[in-house]
Amino acid sequence: SIYLWCQKLQEKGWAADFEKTLGEEARNGFSIMLCSPWQQELFNKYGNTMCLDSTHNTCRGPSGEKMFLNTILI
Repeated sequence: SIYLWCQKLQEKGWAADFEKTLGEEARNGFSIMLCSPWQQELFNKYGNTMCLDSTHNTCRGPSGEKMFLNTILI
């Protein structure tokens, strides 16, 4: 499961989290956050500017629902 995968990544030093999306329970909406140790290091060193990009319709869920890909750029 995604939850167990996040736990294994956390054991390896990753920042990893999974949570249900509020208001999307009926469609099993969720968010997942992943940040590797080297990304965390770069964030701490250069992280004075942050941008968020959201791309819609990147793929479809099991019931054909639209999915979004959100990327944080530092």
